[in-house]
Amino acid sequence: MVTNAGERPQAGGNFAARMLDLFAGCGDAPAVGCDGRQLSYRQLRDQVLAFADLLSTAGVQPGSGVGVLLGNTAEAVVVLLGAHLVGCRTAWITPEAPHRQQVEPAAPTV
Repeated sequence: MVTNAGERPQAGGNFAARMLDLFAGCGDAPAVGCDGRQLSYRQLRDQVLAFADLLSTAGVQPGSGVGVLLGNTAEAVVVLLGAHLVGCRTAWITPEAPHRQQVEPAAPTV
């Protein structure tokens, strides 16, 4: 889990940390893609670590709840793994959801 700004998460019992350990050995092989955008395992791992650091720097701690308004994109995988790497819970709302299922988005804080 990320404990200080700029510090990389340590591998451990966290599912996301174990996934990152696996990604480290896959290099530039394709990992995820959507709508023509593709991330290699190296890119995915780097972006997950950067996002986890951003969350930690913003004060998100293990057990924190994070609301996510994001569709089915390659970046959604980054957000999911980054949030879980920090140890927080996520609640997802897709922009494509029917109007009655949407909430008014607040200004992003991270």
